[in-house]
Amino acid sequence: MSKPGARNGIVVKRVYKYGDTNLFDMLLNQRIKVSSIDSFNDPFEIQMGIDVQNALDNIQREILSNPGLVNDWKRVLKYFGASYDETKFGDLANKIIKFQISQLKQTVKNTKAKISEIMRVICLSERPDIIQMWAHYSEKHIGLVIGFDTDATKPNGEIVLHEMDYSDQMIRLPITLIPEKIIGNQSLIKKLARRKERYWKYEKELRLYLDTKTVPDGFEPIDPRAIKEVYLGLRAPETSFLVMESIKRRPEYKHLKVYQMTKHENEFKLMPKEILSGI
Repeated sequence: MSKPGARNGIVVKRVYKYGDTNLFDMLLNQRIKVSSIDSFNDPFEIQMGIDVQNALDNIQREILSNPGLVNDWKRVLKYFGASYDETKFGDLANKIIKFQISQLKQTVKNTKAKISEIMRVICLSERPDIIQMWAHYSEKHIGLVIGFDTDATKPNGEIVLHEMDYSDQMIRLPITLIPEKIIGNQSLIKKLARRKERYWKYEKELRLYLDTKTVPDGFEPIDPRAIKEVYLGLRAPETSFLVMESIKRRPEYKHLKVYQMTKHENEFKLMPKEILSGI
């Protein structure tokens, strides 16, 4: 590849993958594991809410622009056996809202299942020294972090990295008389894939989204020349040093910088100390 990863128009070249000692597979076999969203540790991934508060306003606005929608919905409600007072618009609107809420709940379920089926994800970070990330994803500082350049992450085309959107609010589906606005809405799906609760912000996460069809075996190849750095954990066992020494002797990894994380003496910081520089 020739183009580095782009994030909202910003070039993102060096990224970092946290993992336990199984992450050595990335070095040994020049591949990076991809995951399905339903396997993530956050149960709120691709979770949607429903915008009930603005439902009546949405319906009134849509009817004003297209009065024929009222008759369409009367036929829908009649088909499903829903009764209402035809002389009162508010009663009709409330029946539509109730019906739409039940339909949207199923849409939420179906959308999440579909995204999990067709999409695979590589989760990365902007930094290699986040203490909480080491604790949560690198086996309590026993594992490792690999830093690599995005220009060789994917064999074909430009890499697009997505920065997460952190918020306490879920993406909420609007209640509308025109459900086609929601079903298959690619812009909405992209927003859903980026939204996470705000306390995850410490991860400084970047994501690469892939089509399931392009990674049938669950791995994405990576050029070893793109792998630039390896950080062993503060509590890395002796076996990790031996494995890393063996990897560093490979011709394709002569360029590789290897570090071990150490504690800063006066601050809550991890400090990388270069090792194996003589190999």
